Amino acid sequence: MRSFRQRFRDYLGNVIAEIQVGMGPCGELRYPSYPEANGTWRFPGIGEFQCYDKYMRASLEAAAVASGHEEWGRGGPHDAGEYKQMPDDTGFFRREGTWSTEYGHFFLEWYSGMLLEHGDRVMDAAEAVFGGTGATLSAKERKAAEAKGAATTAAL
Repeated sequence: MRSFRQRFRDYLGNVIAEIQVGMGPCGELRYPSYPEANGTWRFPGIGEFQCYDKYMRASLEAAAVASGHEEWGRGGPHDAGEYKQMPDDTGFFRREGTWSTEYGHFFLEWYSGMLLEHGDRVMDAAEAVFGGTGATLSAKERKAAEAKGAATTAAL
């Protein structure tokens, strides 16, 4: 970001009126996520939760302990499906699925909270670099696309 500001400083706020800050895959703040380029995912598959590195696992474990359910911190939903599945083909996203249980609400609150915190950190960093330039900052958020005929949608 600093390199961009330095290189285009004379254009910021006039020629460059808006800077769209990338938040993640395809620039979007979204979940579940899906890699398009390597064929792992194809529309209208649900994608998968991305919470399995050591930092996310530690955060999930801490949140689970704080909620009084240490067992919920051992990993993401076991029944959330795979990249190419439809929501109704999973235990988690189907109608009255695991998402609607106490555990499901806990996990989705934690996961969406982590995404929002990530977005806040990225936008704070962008504001620190581009604040005062006159350029407006924006970010992309995933549009919830309904899977035709599905009772629920995984893409929130």
